[in-house]
This record gives sequence, structure tokens and C-alpha cells, in this order.
Amino acid sequence: MRQSFYLRQKKSNGLFSAIFIDPVTEIRTERATGTNDEKKATAIAQGWLANGFPDNPVKNNIAKTTTFCDYLHQFWDFDTSEYFREQETMGKAPQPEHALEMQRVVDRYYKQYFQNKLLCQIDENTLQEFIVYLKIDKKLAVSTVNSARNASIRALRFAKRKKIIKSFDFDNVISLITLSE
Repeated sequence: MRQSFYLRQKKSNGLFSAIFIDPVTEIRTERATGTNDEKKATAIAQGWLANGFPDNPVKNNIAKTTTFCDYLHQFWDFDTSEYFREQETMGKAPQPEHALEMQRVVDRYYKQYFQNKLLCQIDENTLQEFIVYLKIDKKLAVSTVNSARNASIRALRFAKRKKIIKSFDFDNVISLITLSE
């Protein structure tokens, strides 16, 4: 099994830095431990691994452990979704039939295309390619493609607001209504 971090000492008797490797994205993050004692540096790095960096505490790991399709399906689960509870709190009357239809859209179009792709692996380009695939390759109607697009856009907006995902530029995912006019 690959180690989550390793220590590096640039100079003899210099301070140790901990280099962390994200197991999903393989992005490396380096932080100075502030000590030249290897045992203390290891303890500090393990503390950061468990609790997050002091200036950047550990966030929700849903995006790194949940597939995109599972997230969408759970988001559109009328009985358990936090989104629908918030809608009710704001005085809106969400419809269980709409939620069920969105789950069907996820099952019908997303599952085969995205398979086991994680939520953190979804970006604007990935979703845009999916929209083009639905329209060009699957030859679906504009209204069907937009419905499929909206099933993920609403869920991704919620995920961004809840800091489940860090960033997503929604303007970079076209809506076919604007193209068909």
C-alpha cells in the first residue's frame, strides 16, 4: 500500500517537510513541519493527515469516495436528500414525482457513460462531453438532453454550495436550448 506522505530534509540538520500525496488525484502537497527531529516531524505530519492542515481543515471526503452516479442518485432521493429538506424549509413544495424522474434520468443516461467515475473527477469538460454525446451520438431530443443536464447541474450546484466539491464553472456547460434558437 502506498504511503500517504513522506518526509524530506533538504539540508543536513535542516527542517523536515512533509509531502502528502492525494490517493485519487495524486496531487502532491508539501508543508514544512518546523522541526529537524524526524520523529516529531512524523507525528506532526500524521496529525495533519488525521485533522487537516491548521489553515485548511479536512473537508468532507464524499467527492473522493462516492461515484458521480451514486451521488446524483442520492441527491435525487426525495426521502433522504438534504436538498429537498432545504426546499421545504424555504417554503417550496418539492414533488416526489420529479425526484423519481431525475433518478430515472441518472439510471438511463449517466450510469452507462460515467460508470465508476468519482464525483471529484467530474469537471466542466467531462460534463460538456457527456452533453455532446447525448445529443450527437445518442441523437436525443434537445428537451431530453437538457433534462439530463439539469439532473447533474442542480446536484453539482448543491455540492459546490456545501463544499463537497471545490469548484465548477457552470457557465462552461452548454444548454442546448440556447443553441437551438
